Amino acid sequence: MTAPKWTPGPWMMTDAGSFVNDAGTPVVGVEHRTRKLNEREAANLALIAASPDLYAALDSIAQFAATADWGDPSQRCVEVSKQLLLKADAALARARGDGS
Repeated sequence: MTAPKWTPGPWMMTDAGSFVNDAGTPVVGVEHRTRKLNEREAANLALIAASPDLYAALDSIAQFAATADWGDPSQRCVEVSKQLLLKADAALARARGDGS
């Protein structure tokens, strides 16, 4: 698998309207706002900020699906599935703006 070329996450939006990762590395800039974001703009920014989490969750699920022995309903398969679903749920919540 090819390594991602984007700035590693998690990403956060600064008060100035740009995005940085947890190390403070700039990700992408957006226009500086002098007004409060409307609901749609805030939702769009939450989705952008969640991009690394969404990618990681989907990548984990795809890797598991590619290597799982689907004929063996073992406890390990069930536990890994639960962990992957929790990761996916958390990423989706962040994309909706429900998480940090």
